[in-house]
Amino acid sequence: MLAFLRGTLAAVEKEMIVVEVNGIGFQLQVPASTLGRLPGPGAEVKLHTYLAAREDGVSLYGFWGPDELAIFRLLLNVGGVGPKGAVGLLSALGPQKLRLAIAQGDVDGLTRTPGIGKKTAQRIVLELKEKLAREISPLEAQIAGTKAPSEEEDAVAALTALGYLESEARKAVRAAADESGSAAPAASLVRSALKKLGKKA
Repeated sequence: MLAFLRGTLAAVEKEMIVVEVNGIGFQLQVPASTLGRLPGPGAEVKLHTYLAAREDGVSLYGFWGPDELAIFRLLLNVGGVGPKGAVGLLSALGPQKLRLAIAQGDVDGLTRTPGIGKKTAQRIVLELKEKLAREISPLEAQIAGTKAPSEEEDAVAALTALGYLESEARKAVRAAADESGSAAPAASLVRSALKKLGKKA
């Protein structure tokens, strides 16, 4: 498969570019985060690539750096997120802010991307938050003006992804944390909170 392309930037149109390699023009779809770093037409570029084969055809996606490609691949593993949605998220937030938004469970921030509804955003958070939270250092979060996600926030995100209102999920998790202690892992808090929500119902 194509891992990367190195060639001459032949054309740029919104989120579509053409890279000429040995006389062959490759058309790539790129996020705004990559588009903003490209030189002018005629310059040499190297882009990391992802080839998406679907029933309606084959599309080639290009990324400036491996970090963009990595988050793109992760997003494709989430049900309901296709290449177009993943590119849209990268275009709207950029790789670093996107990783932080997911790690913090910022569902509202993700839904500002066209085509990403609340359920899809919640699914992204539920499936990727823990992984990305481990990869983001406290210093990186602090530089971005944020804080590293806590076990309680992880538990709240999991409950909202299951369909509970954020307000009731937060209240149940807070009560569970008061009983179990602030050091309780997210999984334990979710189990305790679900029991409380079940009794309430």
